[in-house]
Amino acid sequence: LVKDGVAYLNSDRTLRQVYPLELGYTHGEEKRLFEDLTELLAALNEEKMSEVAVIAKAMEEKKNAALAQGQDHLDAREFDKARHVFKAITDEFPQDSELRSEIGEKVLGAGLFEDAAEHLSAAVEIDPQAINVYNRLAIALRKLGRFDIAEGYYLKALPMAPEDPYL
Repeated sequence: LVKDGVAYLNSDRTLRQVYPLELGYTHGEEKRLFEDLTELLAALNEEKMSEVAVIAKAMEEKKNAALAQGQDHLDAREFDKARHVFKAITDEFPQDSELRSEIGEKVLGAGLFEDAAEHLSAAVEIDPQAINVYNRLAIALRKLGRFDIAEGYYLKALPMAPEDPYL
């Protein structure tokens, strides 16, 4: 049974690309096989971590490109185009509170207070511990005349950061 498993691993072409050494097994040499399998597992983990790093980098680049494109539209006062870009990227990464916060900051700076409140509120909903977002959300809400709601966000953030001079 063990020999069959080793033969199966040795015949796997995809595995050979990651770990080109052939596994061997002789009855009574289980410890050596265990060491080889441990080495194989480490090589597979390293390969997967490299793939994950490449994917994470590509995702970050995609988000940064969308943020830059959206900012370009905001700068050109093409607000509907900016909204379209921001909606597309948040649809793709719906649980990214940092992305929502960055978009909220950008639209807040452009004076789009309703959009800012929407994005910043989503960021806080995703990550209630994002203390810095509470302040920005409260600012957007104050600009919209929603003073009671804004005060509520300040009060939620205050216990988390009692020394913060901006609260």
